[in-house]
Amino acid sequence: MRGNSVRQSGFTLIELMITTAIAAVMLGFAVPSFNSIIQGGTLTVGTNELISSMHLARSEAIKRASRTVMCKSSDADTCGGAGWGDGWIVFNDNNQNAARDAGEDLIKVHESLKYGFTVGADPVFSNYVSFNEMGSSTTVSNVFASGTVTLSYGANNKVISIMSNGRIKVQ
Repeated sequence: MRGNSVRQSGFTLIELMITTAIAAVMLGFAVPSFNSIIQGGTLTVGTNELISSMHLARSEAIKRASRTVMCKSSDADTCGGAGWGDGWIVFNDNNQNAARDAGEDLIKVHESLKYGFTVGADPVFSNYVSFNEMGSSTTVSNVFASGTVTLSYGANNKVISIMSNGRIKVQ
């Protein structure tokens, strides 16, 4: 005589192995795409940090009715450094020499960009970006300047265009 028989349910080992294999294949396709999304988002953050400082420099130049400069800076006090990725400062350039001197207001300090960005710029913007009292981008000799700054991260890059009228856009 048989007692209460309980029917057991669950997965067999073969079903579990097949499901695991399918999940592994799906993850294999998803992970590279996810890394690309992460790199793109990280690049956007770095680009926005640069653009934000450029907009600040331009608006301060208009507000103060005098030249304002954003220059690369590795020491957070003076212009200089190996590249834009080392950091930058924004300051009011009273004597219009694109170098921060004693008595010139330091408006913003930005430390080095994280994540190992590569930043390149056209020769006109290789050391500084300067805006006059009208908000136009100019050189030290008051010649209108336009060009690009390019941020790269992994296989992705973004190009920031600076027009001579001071307009800044991302391409």
